[in-house]
Amino acid sequence: MAMHLFLDISDRPDPSALGEIVALVHSTGGQVHSFHPGLDLPGISQHPQVALETLPSLVQALGLSPDDCTLLGSSPSSQEAATRARMRFARLRQAPEWTSTTVLDADFPDFQAALTWFQRQSRLESCGWPIATVGGLVFRPDHRAFFVRTAKWSGKWGTPGGKIDYGETHLQAFVREMSEETGLVVTASRLVLVQEAIEDPDFYKKRHFLLLNLVGRTTGDSTSLNHESLDGRWLTLEESLDLDLNQPTLHLVKHLLDHPGDLP
Repeated sequence: MAMHLFLDISDRPDPSALGEIVALVHSTGGQVHSFHPGLDLPGISQHPQVALETLPSLVQALGLSPDDCTLLGSSPSSQEAATRARMRFARLRQAPEWTSTTVLDADFPDFQAALTWFQRQSRLESCGWPIATVGGLVFRPDHRAFFVRTAKWSGKWGTPGGKIDYGETHLQAFVREMSEETGLVVTASRLVLVQEAIEDPDFYKKRHFLLLNLVGRTTGDSTSLNHESLDGRWLTLEESLDLDLNQPTLHLVKHLLDHPGDLP
């Protein structure tokens, strides 16, 4: 599957690293677009007269899916544009540095770090084997769990989660993904169920996932959703059955209702 890259970088980058990133994106069948005329490397489409605020319209005009797009930028306006366009935002730290008030999808000190990340993303896009993921439900003391609704799952409700990084345990991945996607600090997490999703029709790409479902606890209820989530709610397991749940989440909820001993 293709991945597409949009660039909103004011300073002149490392041309070697940027060139490799552009080549990686093109190797997946993707496109690279820039809002600054200084990025004149081969393979980059220039849009110097296009305002960053019109990014959602540009993505639509190009016929791209926001879920396949990443905006690599270095300013708060970059992140705001990516959020409006519902695409992934990766920050490249260039002067003046700034502190994000919301969750960053990726944060790089330099172009070499960005290159390493894009190398991993390109491998994931081109792999032909099952992808191990973590996801699950985090419960407050009042026994409500946090559910999210995502465009990736046809707008249906499900659980936060994502891919397990190389060298990372499934427990570490679950805590990290929950922090990145919801801002929640998770404790007492544990594995309760393993599922498979082989080209699930609700998922926006043809993928074979090995789904490691976990549960955990949190003491807070303040959340900060990243670009992947359209909405989020705290619900009891019984209340969640009134939502349009994706099939893996529905199976997890029914499992927990049938096996209350698996609750955290």
